[in-house]
Formats: sequence, C-alpha cells, structure tokens
Amino acid sequence: MSIRFRGSIIGNDPTPTTGGASGIYDLDAYTTYKSVSAWPAGVAGLYQTPTQAIFGPGNLFNVSNLVSSAGVIATDTGGMSSVRQQYGAAGYNLDQAVFAAGLDNTQTSVGKVNYITNTGGVGADVNNATAAAGYWSGATFGLDKAIFTCYSVWITGAGTLRNTCMTLSNTGVWAATSASTYYHFGGAAVGYGVGTALLAYSDSGLNSGGTGSTATFRSCYVSNTGTISAESATSNSFLLGARQNAATRYGIDKGVFTDLYTSGSQKLAYVTNTGVIGADQSITATVRQSHACTTYGGDSGTAMGAFGYNGSANVNSKFLISNTGVFATDSTGAGTARNGMAAAGFSLA
Repeated sequence: MSIRFRGSIIGNDPTPTTGGASGIYDLDAYTTYKSVSAWPAGVAGLYQTPTQAIFGPGNLFNVSNLVSSAGVIATDTGGMSSVRQQYGAAGYNLDQAVFAAGLDNTQTSVGKVNYITNTGGVGADVNNATAAAGYWSGATFGLDKAIFTCYSVWITGAGTLRNTCMTLSNTGVWAATSASTYYHFGGAAVGYGVGTALLAYSDSGLNSGGTGSTATFRSCYVSNTGTISAESATSNSFLLGARQNAATRYGIDKGVFTDLYTSGSQKLAYVTNTGVIGADQSITATVRQSHACTTYGGDSGTAMGAFGYNGSANVNSKFLISNTGVFATDSTGAGTARNGMAAAGFSLA
C-alpha cells in the first residue's frame, strides 16, 4: 500500500493493516481516497509514499532516468522540451511530480515548468513567468501540494536574490508567498512528519532592508496548510553554497540532508518526524555536488541519491539511504553522468 495514515478508524471505514512504522497504517484501495475530502473519519494525517522516482535533465544533458520501486535506475529516456539545470522538483497531487524553473545554457532563469504524470512521463514545457528562478529546491507539503525555496533570478550568469517562496496547489496553480527576512542562496527543502516541510538554506547576510553582512545558516518550517514559520538559525554547516547539498524524505516521515562535496568533510544531517535538525554526521562517500536525492519504494521508506559533479567530471553513481537512515556506500548507477538536476517521487501504484 502506498498511502498511509495515522489515527483511528471510525464507523464503516475500511479495516487497516498494520504498516511498518509504529502507529502508521496502510489504507487499502488508495484510489478511493485520493481526494482529501474522502479521507476516513478519525484520520489524523496521511503520508505520501511514492513508489517510483525520476531524476531529471541536468548540466544541459536533456535526458531523464526513472527509478523503479526496487531502486533500479533505468537507462536514459526523454527530458524537457528545452533543457535546463539548477531547477527544482517536488511531488504534488498525490501521485505526480513537477520540474520547475531553472537556468538555460546562457545561465539565465527560465519561467517554464514540466509536469510529471503518475507513469513518469515528462510533459512539454509550460510557460510560467512567475516561476522564473534558479537554484531552486522543492518539497511536498499537505500531502498533495508543493513548495519551492526562496530563489535567485539570473541573467547571463548574474544572480539577484529573492526572499519569496513559490507554492503549487494540487490543481496546478502557482502562487508567491513572502517567506523570510533574509535573502536566500543555496540550501534544500525536505518533507517530514504529516504533510509538513522544512526549508533550510544559507542566506546572503542581507535582510530585506539591505543591511547585514554575515551569512548564516537558517531554516523555516512549512505547516500542512502552507504557513511558513519565522526563520531560525542553525549550527549545521551542511547548508553552505549553491546546490552542494540535497535532501529527501526517508522512513516515511523523516528527512535527511546530504552534503558530499568536500572530501574528508562529507556529512549528513537527519530531520526527525517533528522537524528537529540533528547535528552533522560525518560519512565517507563519492565526492559530488549538484546531485539530487529522492524517496522511492512506497512503504519501504527508502531513499536514493545519484549523479553530480566531483570537481573534475560528472558522475552517475548512486547511494542508498535505508528506512532507518543508514547510508550505504556508492554503487553503479545508470544514465548519462550530469549535475544540476533535481529528482522527485511519483506514483502510488
């Protein structure tokens, strides 16, 4: 099963089967409950646990790669109508996903989005001027909606920072929302808990009044209705720079940030199901930046990271993160080696 809920079952609702996590149950016949209004009475919250995933184009290589529920990365398949890099990706509408914005081959922000079907098909470009941004990161919130971190607008390699987030409704409507006192650069977004998300980033050191000079690592929380909390500082060092890190859900209701760029200083930072960011955890892995991570496997709660740039060449190796957060050493991947892409889960089948 691939929709899970926490809470009691009342009346004539279907009998759940116990899931893999304490207090979380599988809901049979998930297609009946795709509409939030059809949730069983007594349900406190549902978890989106996509069974498959997609790694999108990157570094101007216009290919994508699907990931099976068993974690197998398929060979190259079609990409976007117009190739981009440093864009964002997130799941939305329960079993679909979206690639949004990014930079073209002149390092200029592009206001285009591509919607991913629940079978992994990448849709044609859809013009969306409000989503013109670069160095974006996205996460699902409220089960069926998406939010993208504050962004920067680029023109031929020169960036202007913004302190505004973008949200995507379950019907495909985009909206801007003020999110921060400070201007953002780099960082990543990740879902956790029941429909909630976390935006973590390095700010520019400038607040909305243009004052200040020291960059600080900060985070904001997103409720299951899309309310963005006031930002707070964090002592983690994994958030430095543009797209050096990536993040994903794992274990159904937890998250993890990965910073693998500096040899001898690679690290993970785990996020609990209540949104607490843990201290940096040192690991040893293939050096890479501008990689992407995603959850997959439905109820298994597993996650994967792949691709990236190691300082001299693109790579296509992958690493796995178990449903308990164990980081597995790299293994052979598939597809064109590239960087600057994004990834997202899709499909509940």
